Amino acid sequence: MDYRHLLIEGYALSEEYKANGFGSFLKFKRTTEERQYHGQTLLQTLISYPLSVTLDFGEESEKGIFLTFESMPGYEINIDSLDNKSIRLCNVNFVNNVQMVTVFIPENKRLYLQNKITTYAEQLKKVSNNNLFDNVHTIRIADIQSFFTSHQSLYPDENAVLWWEVWLTVRSFDRTEVDNFLNYCRNNNISVGKSKILFGMVSVVVVKASINELKKSLVLISCLQELRLVVDTPHFILTQNPHDQADWVRSILSRVIIGDNNDVSAVILDGGVNYNHPLISIATNPRLNYSWDSAWPDFDIENDHGTRQAGLILYGDLADVIVSEDSINIPYLLETCRILPPNNDSDKELYGALMYFSVSKSRENIDNNKIFSLAVTTDNDGLSGQPTSWSAEIDQINFSGIGNNIFIISAGNIRDLSLLNRYPAVNREFAIEDPAQSWNALTVGAYTQKVSISEASFRDWTPQAASGGLCPTSRTSINWDWKKEGPFKPDIVEEGGNILISPDSVSYTNADCVSLATTSGLTAGGALFTDHRETSAATALTTRLAANLWSTYPGFWPETIRGLIVHSAAWTPEMLHMVEVDSAQGLKPKDCKENLLRAFGHGVPNYNRTINSSNSYLTMICQETLKPYKIVNGEVKMNEMNLIKLPWPAEELIILGASEVKLRVTLSYFIEPNPGRKSYKSRFRYQSHGLRFKMINSTENINSFITRINQEDDDYEAADNTGWFLGDALRRRGSLHQDTWKGIASDLSTRNILAVYPVSGWWKNRSFKDNRALQSVRYSLIVSLDVGDTDLDIYASVSNTIAIDNEAKINNAVEIVNEINI
Repeated sequence: MDYRHLLIEGYALSEEYKANGFGSFLKFKRTTEERQYHGQTLLQTLISYPLSVTLDFGEESEKGIFLTFESMPGYEINIDSLDNKSIRLCNVNFVNNVQMVTVFIPENKRLYLQNKITTYAEQLKKVSNNNLFDNVHTIRIADIQSFFTSHQSLYPDENAVLWWEVWLTVRSFDRTEVDNFLNYCRNNNISVGKSKILFGMVSVVVVKASINELKKSLVLISCLQELRLVVDTPHFILTQNPHDQADWVRSILSRVIIGDNNDVSAVILDGGVNYNHPLISIATNPRLNYSWDSAWPDFDIENDHGTRQAGLILYGDLADVIVSEDSINIPYLLETCRILPPNNDSDKELYGALMYFSVSKSRENIDNNKIFSLAVTTDNDGLSGQPTSWSAEIDQINFSGIGNNIFIISAGNIRDLSLLNRYPAVNREFAIEDPAQSWNALTVGAYTQKVSISEASFRDWTPQAASGGLCPTSRTSINWDWKKEGPFKPDIVEEGGNILISPDSVSYTNADCVSLATTSGLTAGGALFTDHRETSAATALTTRLAANLWSTYPGFWPETIRGLIVHSAAWTPEMLHMVEVDSAQGLKPKDCKENLLRAFGHGVPNYNRTINSSNSYLTMICQETLKPYKIVNGEVKMNEMNLIKLPWPAEELIILGASEVKLRVTLSYFIEPNPGRKSYKSRFRYQSHGLRFKMINSTENINSFITRINQEDDDYEAADNTGWFLGDALRRRGSLHQDTWKGIASDLSTRNILAVYPVSGWWKNRSFKDNRALQSVRYSLIVSLDVGDTDLDIYASVSNTIAIDNEAKINNAVEIVNEINI
């Protein structure tokens, strides 16, 4: 169940399913003695399985068990014998030359199968079921993967939320099993497609869920026959004629819910947006569109990059939207500021000035929480990663407090596709572009789950990136010149599409089927949809997430919104594979992890965990201020640290004992930049101040914990790495720090105090007369506790603890007031 935080796909290559023929087939040769032994083994395996699930068919129910028969490698099973009144065939699949036959055995028919195996094991009759069991290698309980009939190499990570075709055997005249299943999905927040296909013996519906979610509903999918990855891609919608696309637009608009408040705006900084597009006009109007030069037109039809961004910011990937029946909530405004001239034919401007103009102009109209979405980048003029006037002005705007602002910036793309024959090595060579090195901004790179090829003209082509891997054109900070001092960038990655490689490995294309679908710049008589990709698309998707998050929590600081998005992110198995590859090449563990951070940031944001807590995954946010420095005898010294005592349910954690739990901590704050291009050492540091966090150890009391922190000087941090994935050395860069601790619950029960403390910045190491060193600074500390599959309702436990603490504070305040009155 989802709760408010206390004050987080992919397409796959699908091959056509070809049912196996039932004719003659190669038989695995066994002697009589081998058959007797093999039969006894199969019999004991079947008897060992317990009574299985009760399947709900509405008015009737049925007990039974799902079994998978695995063939001998290179042989096939006599399926005729596994599809009759007593045994229901679910599906047939092949994995590594082994045939997998999944069946449902009603409990009252299990004896039927048992007798067939007994006859085979005894070998006393002329007909001893040899044709069936000779080619069977083993029988096992079916798992969810047994029903997966797309190519097995595409079987996804079990937490990845994807669109599925769910094939259900017809069990009732009016197909009540379909309605029961769809109602289950809706009641459990599983998205359901608006269409279904009814064949004579099977019903096909579309749902969006993870494997883990489907596992839980396996009993309720009482007639499950197959699971297939949905092959639907942008190619489908982009190849529709304009008339049909207009019908799709009307269908989408019928599901849109526009918010009735103006708390949040997503502001696109680009070359203008066609606000007349029917899917865009409902969230904006000409009054919310500005230009650097009033003589410029608001937008250009032939340059629709900004309009493409707008479609993704409002709806996400439209290829996803059209197959869903879900309502579409847009609880925020869309604004645009044109910063790029028509045809690039005007004088060049300082981009930093354009940023300040955009913020000021937007706030003249409406002073609300603003997310500035910037997918315009350029090559650095000096050392890559070093601050520029552009990136520093963005840092300054965020720090200065001119309203609540967040900048979301694309990492930039490799523009020459001919270089991609060296993927992924080439991505390490091309550095993230200006101004994405901004410390206070949220920088977005691109990854992809789009590996499905549905366009006939590209059926023999190959996706360059594996599912969950780096988008082939996304840049990284692995090869930054200013790497030692610079922050880890990107901060996160989002879907940016893929590249297809020709069969001769000579040509490359970013085809529709591995791109995202969005709004085009056309409005009348032309195609209303077009494709989009790379870090621009990833930036738009992240902007959409930020806008929904801030609309849910309009009182949160910008530091918190940025922190929550990064806090929810996780690396895919394909990303973590890069660590293994680097390690195999001799890199030290620390360097392997740093490359991971500089390629993918902290991974892919989890939309639900960004916005919601749950019974087993709790997120707490602490928004506080701290005064880093003080002046003593004319010299700037360290001033204070904050200790945050977490409302841990200590007794419950102790009861969990050795159960594994995870703690994630994110510290997010904004720095004032020192943009002069110096060495950025000692007194010429770029950041005004720095903050760090540490957690108390299980063997420390509060006094020894404070002593440990105070013994460290501001340029050196003692190791605090036990149980942490990154550790001190890899979580100190930039102005956003995150790490995950993994350990046993009983150990965490006493580790309930976090310290936030300052380290040096240019405020401390430079003398000045305006008392900057006496400023207080804001920070957001975000802490999540994941108790996994344990029985502990962590949300309820912590909520109760907070309620008790608040009551105690009120009682203490009353006692103090009474004492004063006396």
